[in-house]
Amino acid sequence: MKSFNWILTLVLLGLFFPGCEKEEKTTLCGTWKMTFGKYVGPGFSTTLDETNRISYKILSQNHFAVVEMYHDNPDSQFFSAFGTYSFTDSFYTEHYEACNIPSKVGQSLKFKSKVENGKWVIQLKNEGMELDETWICINKPGE
Repeated sequence: MKSFNWILTLVLLGLFFPGCEKEEKTTLCGTWKMTFGKYVGPGFSTTLDETNRISYKILSQNHFAVVEMYHDNPDSQFFSAFGTYSFTDSFYTEHYEACNIPSKVGQSLKFKSKVENGKWVIQLKNEGMELDETWICINKPGE
């Protein structure tokens, strides 16, 4: 059932998110799929890729949505969030308006960001945690 909800969320987000019009944000507008993630924190270090985690970000002109779940246990490990974002040449910041982890609502995360040839790398070093993710663009508006 959670797989159905996940797919429905992606479809609805694709229908209701407005297009991208501002040139500075067109770089990120579209659907992105995570292909690699490395996470290091107090007492843990893990590396994930698309074989063990399904993760998508959909970005419009001003909003983002992210949905992720794990292949080996899709019913227990599920994350979804949406909100607004800001983007400059080297930083991407998510501002959470809703999330299935209530403590994230109202928070912002600022990532070091690099986009090149359909590949997007974001990195975060924050309070003892490090995140390094690689995303590929699988759908751009108008393509």
